[in-house]
Amino acid sequence: MEDLMLGIATNCLTAAMILWETTDLQCFPATLAITAAAAFLICAREMVKKNDAEL
Repeated sequence: MEDLMLGIATNCLTAAMILWETTDLQCFPATLAITAAAAFLICAREMVKKNDAEL
């Protein structure tokens, strides 16, 4: 699960940076950046759960 969320977050950030540089749209890249932040938080939570289970 954490690998999937990390991939989603990375792809969202990449798309946001490309759209930010190539278009005049401000709202859509910001939405992608917020989605990436949420995916990173979910990934971090899953990694903490996994580490706690291993202890």
